[in-house]
Amino acid sequence: MNNTQNIRHPDSSNLNRSETVMSAKEFKNLKLFFRLIKSNFNDFHLVDGAFRAYSNDQSCIVETGFSFFRGMHFNIPDIKQCLKSISTLDKKTDITVKADISSFKIADQVGDLSFSNPSSEVMDNKFIPYKDIAEIVLRKIQLCRLIVNDAISKNHIYRLKMAAQKLGAKHICLKHDKSDLCKGELVILGKSKDSPVFGHKLKRPLLSPIKENHYFNLEILPALFNRDDMYLKCYYTTEKDTLMAIYSTRIDDLFVNIYSQSGLSKESE
Repeated sequence: MNNTQNIRHPDSSNLNRSETVMSAKEFKNLKLFFRLIKSNFNDFHLVDGAFRAYSNDQSCIVETGFSFFRGMHFNIPDIKQCLKSISTLDKKTDITVKADISSFKIADQVGDLSFSNPSSEVMDNKFIPYKDIAEIVLRKIQLCRLIVNDAISKNHIYRLKMAAQKLGAKHICLKHDKSDLCKGELVILGKSKDSPVFGHKLKRPLLSPIKENHYFNLEILPALFNRDDMYLKCYYTTEKDTLMAIYSTRIDDLFVNIYSQSGLSKESE
């Protein structure tokens, strides 16, 4: 498994394009990304080919970059509706995209679809500039207090996702092993006390301890990105008893980072 983290870049280039052509494969990747985020993001705000925004519930930041959109800026106000529409286009030919101040157009060899390109001010999931990520994430983490540095296979990510759905879980718990505080595991608990428990033991030991009989609730949203292996890093932050989780994975040719924060909780007696 190849580590896919550190894909961030400052949001600036000398390009300023209003039109591009996507290959059939690039178009497929775009649609797949839309399918994965549509339940957690209302809209799509692109700046210089980069997407970086909070989920609807503000629990996670999802970040990726589309090389074929480099130099382009546009907004799509309804991802679900857009996905339904563009899925009618030819899947085997190049797709042309044009964007101006008022509209976003996407076309195959037969015809085109036109969408409004609203002001970013009315977007629900506004683009987060790179400099803000430095404040929100990078300056908070304590590099010397890394808790987890582990790779999780695609199959195990899928199992985490399915277990969360079947058990109706709201979070994935990061806990220490009952018999060994140096070992960590990801646990999914059902809503009721007698429901099954799903666990995934981390391969590598915890690099910083988690307080005995305590745990962190990690967000389930990253498990929806189950197209490839995932890398998970968790750091203690400058805020007491708080960690920052950084997930890194791929959607075919798209590299994706996901950031979320969690506070320490105590297990009930």
